[in-house]
Amino acid sequence: MIELKELDQFIKEYGKDGVRLLMLFSLLKSKAKIALRQYPDLSEERLNRACMAKANELIRRGKDRPTEKDIKELLSHIR
Repeated sequence: MIELKELDQFIKEYGKDGVRLLMLFSLLKSKAKIALRQYPDLSEERLNRACMAKANELIRRGKDRPTEKDIKELLSHIR
């Protein structure tokens, strides 16, 4: 769990978009992990890269929440 001090520093350093990116990444990763439980050999690094790329894409498009379509695209990219 992230401490408030660390979160405050993160906000100061990366601003609102950085926080949005972090939250989208976290949301995408948690949904992907649930959906991909049957793939235990999936590397954490690959999952992180795919989720971060999708979070960046959503930020660029001005989206604050991933849709089911976004999640399905992410999962198809990871598999």
